[in-house]
Amino acid sequence: MACFILLLNTSTQKTQKLQADTVCLDQQTEMSRERILSVEKAFATATQDMAGVVRQIAKLRNAGDVLVENFAKYADTELPSMRENLQAVCECLAAVEDHRQAHVSRVETQVIHPLTHYEKTCKLAKDGLKDRKPAREKEISKQKVYDKVRRDHPNDTRKIGRALEEMQTARAEAAQVSKKAEEHMRVYELQKLKDAKSIFGDYLMSCMTFHAKSLELCSLAFQNLNGVDKETYLEEFRLAFHRRTAKPGLSQLGVSLADGAAGAGVATQQSTTSAISRSREDLAASGRPAQLTRVLSHEGGRRHSEADTVGQNGVEDDGSDVDEDYLE
Repeated sequence: MACFILLLNTSTQKTQKLQADTVCLDQQTEMSRERILSVEKAFATATQDMAGVVRQIAKLRNAGDVLVENFAKYADTELPSMRENLQAVCECLAAVEDHRQAHVSRVETQVIHPLTHYEKTCKLAKDGLKDRKPAREKEISKQKVYDKVRRDHPNDTRKIGRALEEMQTARAEAAQVSKKAEEHMRVYELQKLKDAKSIFGDYLMSCMTFHAKSLELCSLAFQNLNGVDKETYLEEFRLAFHRRTAKPGLSQLGVSLADGAAGAGVATQQSTTSAISRSREDLAASGRPAQLTRVLSHEGGRRHSEADTVGQNGVEDDGSDVDEDYLE
């Protein structure tokens, strides 16, 4: 009788320990599920935020194109010594907007697109946890059956042996499923870390590239703007002001001054053209089409070409729309 009571207490303790282990595994599973849901929600929010950023950048790009066109119209009305420098400034500003367009394309392709499809990754991670709880419940059930058989039929070795075999099989299956789920979460966490570093790192790199190129081009534009010679400009203005009443000799002097200013303008234009060419090469090296199409020739300063559309589903040329998939 004492042995039977001891055996019963041992079985009860095993069952209680198994139930405690199950509670612990349930807590681990719930924690893993919460982490997956947190990432899924955060990445969905980031998708909407990035789509909003792209929308605003595209609007700023279009506004910059309009600014460049109007500034170029003003440059055409100026005197030769200033006209060449202002046109060089327009070329630099147009190149800045081209790099802004490349920035939009990179964010859409390398940031928004991966974030949009990350929901599938999270779904697969949650599916990997589904089999863990049923396997543990089956193990507990078989443990209870085994304990009941030993308690009710202590002398029936056949029934006890069969119940023991089923319990051990269920325990092995539960251990295998638990180990597989744990490995699945480890792989998911490593992949999530890698993806987060890659996606948000690409965004930061794109921002740094755009601002670096913008600083270079704006510095060149500033140099061109300050390159206008004051004395030459005032002399051109005086000659233009008195052109109708000027003597032939004075008119010839005006032509000479204009030629000198044009020569200085050519040198300035060559320097600017060299910088713009480097910008084209940088855009091409980044894997993006060089979009340094002269904005000055576009009516309304808008980019009407199909190449202006960001990626395949992104922001349209007016900067007003983003693919609705990003906002759902």
